[in-house]
Amino acid sequence: MSITRKSFSLQQIIYRLIGAANQEARAALESEPDKPGRFPVQVRPDTRAFLEAYAKTWGGSIASVAGAILDGVAMTQMHGAEAAMRGTVERLSLLIEEHDLSYPAAAEILTRFGITLADLSSPDALRGKLTAPRLESIAQEFCVKYDWLAGKSSTMTSGELHMWYKAADKAAEILWTGKHSGEDVKLILVTGASSNLEAKTEDGLAARHMPHVLPVIERRRALPGGEFFTRYELWEEGRWSYWRARHYLKLVVFFAQKCHIHVIGYRIDDDAYDHLVAGKVLCGSLFKHRNVTWYPDDYVPYAGRPPAKDPQEWATIESSDDYHWTFRRFNEILSEMPTLSADQT
Repeated sequence: MSITRKSFSLQQIIYRLIGAANQEARAALESEPDKPGRFPVQVRPDTRAFLEAYAKTWGGSIASVAGAILDGVAMTQMHGAEAAMRGTVERLSLLIEEHDLSYPAAAEILTRFGITLADLSSPDALRGKLTAPRLESIAQEFCVKYDWLAGKSSTMTSGELHMWYKAADKAAEILWTGKHSGEDVKLILVTGASSNLEAKTEDGLAARHMPHVLPVIERRRALPGGEFFTRYELWEEGRWSYWRARHYLKLVVFFAQKCHIHVIGYRIDDDAYDHLVAGKVLCGSLFKHRNVTWYPDDYVPYAGRPPAKDPQEWATIESSDDYHWTFRRFNEILSEMPTLSADQT
């Protein structure tokens, strides 16, 4: 009988040795947690020159610099992966809290990704389930960036590109599909508190003073037990002061109104708006208990009545050859729309 011998590369051997050493180090730390950390170290001349230079720059001793470097290496080797996965679990917990979900409700959402309530109650079990494909699926479900959830980036969200600008028909299809998927859909247009939405030109305006608008799609669905799962899909921001961007935003608002999707406008603190656009905050807590502060639907016709604001620009949009195809596509989508019940309108 022949014996198959498994061969290992040098890299695999090194990884195995490091793993064994890390395991032994953890065991030693548990058995002697208070063992003194002072011991003599002999280094090469170039290493000593390196340590002396850093000690001089930092204003510390050679021993403190060497200790910091060694501590960093040890922490990375002994706790790096564990710490990273612990951070991923914490970010998932943050998502659950930001969406105002109980853990049973969160388990209802995550069960189709193979994560149970028992997993959520045990960080060790949960860490074992958070593979890359699962994290990707969870990130998509909660409308956050995979790299953030996996601990590779500090950017939580980003606006999806090519969703409305010169693509109002695409936005209409997404809104229509969402409307009839069983979710309650809202179109939210977010802007900064200091934005001047009356600015119709960028002449003489510095970039920081140009009013920007961030479209956000809110999707809300009921869960067993009476809870709701609300997620926010960010689209790319646009400049309200740029006429073409403003036209396309108005077209999207017009379609949303036609298919009975609620359209609301939020003004938020300028710093909060910048953080939202940069993906540094999540919408859940930012939008909680927020009142409507402007009305995008004032800029489009409703129930046969002309727009309450700037009706002349809407007349220009309706008569422009640039948008004839868009209006035709809107009508095609609306003609496919099933009859709405009273509670959907």
